[in-house]
Amino acid sequence: MNLFFDSFYRIIIAATLSCLWFSDVVSQNKVALVIGIGDYPEASGFRDIHSENDLELIKTYLKQSGFSTSHIHILCNQTATRKRIIQQLTNIIEKELKPGDLFYFHFSGHGQQVQDKDGDEPDGLDEALAAYDARSEYIPGKYQGENHIIDDELDKYLSKARLRLGPNGHVLNTFDACHSGTATRGIGISRGADHPLVLPDFVSKENKSNSDSNKERRNLDEKKMAPMVSFFASMPHQLNYEMTGPNGKPYGALSYGFAMALKDLSSTSSYQQLFDQIRLKIQEQNNGQIPEAEGNLNQVIFGGRYLEPTQYFTIHEVMDSGFIRVDGGFLQGLRPNCKVGIYLPESRGSTSDKLLCKGTVQSGSASTCSIQTDCAQNSDQLKAAWVKITEESFGEMTIRIETRVDPKSSSRSLIDSIFKLPFITRSSTEPDLILTEQNDSIILANPYNIQVISSSNRQTFLEQYLTLTKAIRNFGQTQFIRRLNLDNKDIRVQFEIILANQGLRAMRKSADELIRSDDGRIIFKAGDSIQIRVMNTGKVGAYFSLLDIQPDYILNVLLPGRKDSPADYYVDAGQSKTLPPIFKLEPPIGQELFKLIASRNPINLRPLGSTRAANTTQDPFEALFNSSYYSEDTVTRGRINTLPSGQVNIFSIPFNIEN
Repeated sequence: MNLFFDSFYRIIIAATLSCLWFSDVVSQNKVALVIGIGDYPEASGFRDIHSENDLELIKTYLKQSGFSTSHIHILCNQTATRKRIIQQLTNIIEKELKPGDLFYFHFSGHGQQVQDKDGDEPDGLDEALAAYDARSEYIPGKYQGENHIIDDELDKYLSKARLRLGPNGHVLNTFDACHSGTATRGIGISRGADHPLVLPDFVSKENKSNSDSNKERRNLDEKKMAPMVSFFASMPHQLNYEMTGPNGKPYGALSYGFAMALKDLSSTSSYQQLFDQIRLKIQEQNNGQIPEAEGNLNQVIFGGRYLEPTQYFTIHEVMDSGFIRVDGGFLQGLRPNCKVGIYLPESRGSTSDKLLCKGTVQSGSASTCSIQTDCAQNSDQLKAAWVKITEESFGEMTIRIETRVDPKSSSRSLIDSIFKLPFITRSSTEPDLILTEQNDSIILANPYNIQVISSSNRQTFLEQYLTLTKAIRNFGQTQFIRRLNLDNKDIRVQFEIILANQGLRAMRKSADELIRSDDGRIIFKAGDSIQIRVMNTGKVGAYFSLLDIQPDYILNVLLPGRKDSPADYYVDAGQSKTLPPIFKLEPPIGQELFKLIASRNPINLRPLGSTRAANTTQDPFEALFNSSYYSEDTVTRGRINTLPSGQVNIFSIPFNIEN
């Protein structure tokens, strides 16, 4: 080992010890299964990569972090066949793990998308790890994917491990592979096949599915399972490129980013901060590669302690003259004249939060913006900072409110305080909202008498103020989205709504068969179930999200679902697909609006509103309200917000819900 290489490892080992990666419980076993495949057989069709370097890095790291050699299981190259991997997983789960233990699973090697057999994937492709004896080409009668390890199968084993460990245990997974079906980008050595493993006629097939293949997993009681966090080197439709370490050796991007990020963190750092640092490290060498994370990131790294969720954006670029570019735009509330604070990481709203500097949004697009700051900090410190909204702006849009309250009412001071907000004006002509006082409550409703919020006078002044102003802000945000129309000639993704009522006699009606009003608006009945069919008639593939604006101005994010990845919802140019989720329409009665937002890169819109539940258990709407912006407890495959200006297309369908 040369001096440079030795120094590199000393830095990582020292950082590891200082981070106190693992729980303080002395009796806790720390068990690892580390898999690395870099020298695939020539007949497999997979190119050689440098996974052995990843194993050397990670094994050294684990030993210095409390893992005993007997609990670190290594499968490398020819020992990492599908059979051996499954056997080793089974042995660890059944013979080594006990309640309260920690399990770490790592895979370095090739990944590949394979044709979905059970219909649970929205894009018709399963993600898979390529074992040593896997092949990259589908050969009818000879190789049909039997040695790939499908994500659904791996998830079943990890779920067994979580049940075995119980709520006091912990599982961490790092996947330094990719599951890409895209072409290489011409830099570095990529991990993953540049084509999916599918039947020859797969491209011409539409993905129609209503499979319930994940019913077993959905029925598991999460409260009895160990929490799990997973890191992925890239998005499903991307390749994962190797990076060069300071010792000149090539490493997998995630293995390298993971190790290098940890050296900068403290014992109180969260998975959120770790993921932000991994993303920064990877994008220092490859700005186009976007790592992902899954699980509750509001936890101390391996500490088992949950942290208060917080709302923040990350800095994508530090520019000259105090300007920064942030991974968030007007779709997430960062509009011109919006005020922000730039804080040290892990600033979660306590008195110990460290404000570095302040800024004002100057300009931006759907999901990125430029902010003028008064920051004097260096670039590295700012790149790791958290950006939080301190004063909202709706741009040129104002919310007109008419008041119908007795001038002598005791609520006048509260109402006057509300009108001090810069985006609210008094108006008796064409108001957006009408404020009244009835039966000791202040009520906000639209001109059509659809109630937005009711606030009891039995609340304190502050409680009422916060309740009403939050409702007005949410109303303004929803109105902004409702009126938003963006057009892109290359991104032409549309959708149609299919009636999909279930029962003894299933009834399905296409968009052309649906009942319509005199003005052409589609009419549904409360209780109807629907599916979505997406069609891409544009020139390029696109990612998509589906928003629902209810008659009472509640904004729901239908797709992606709360536990789905924004990167999973993708449709190629010329392709159409009927998506598996079935949604049940419930009151309020009135005019509803669906908006499909398509983009060249994934964009996470879940924090905009609540997530209406798919009707997988015949339940009505699931009230999963998120606060605005980024505050999710459970993150699915990371926050993916960066979007160049003009790279969005919006398609809308209004309809009525009647009794």
